[in-house]
Amino acid sequence: MGLLKGECMVYFTKISSPANENIIGLLVRGHANYVKKDKDDIVCSAVSAIAQTALYGCNEYSKCNVNKIQKGYVSFTCDKTIQTEAIIKSAILGLKAIKETYPKCFKEE
Repeated sequence: MGLLKGECMVYFTKISSPANENIIGLLVRGHANYVKKDKDDIVCSAVSAIAQTALYGCNEYSKCNVNKIQKGYVSFTCDKTIQTEAIIKSAILGLKAIKETYPKCFKEE
């Protein structure tokens, strides 16, 4: 097993707006392609679980604006509260931990 040469990689970032400091969000896009396409990809599964959990968690504390959700892409924003900021920071920490373990599956932030 290993990264398939020349394939897409995962990118993630916290969304913030200089124009409105009360908005926070998360963008995760791409595919790790850690294993062949006919197999379950543990890296993509872990990244997806973190991104979706962050969305659901933030939505509990602030109505989220989902910019886009599709295979390989999650983007949302919401009002910045203590809870939503903690959820986004935790998601970023989790994604960074996966990136440390599987660095070839990620693009630079």
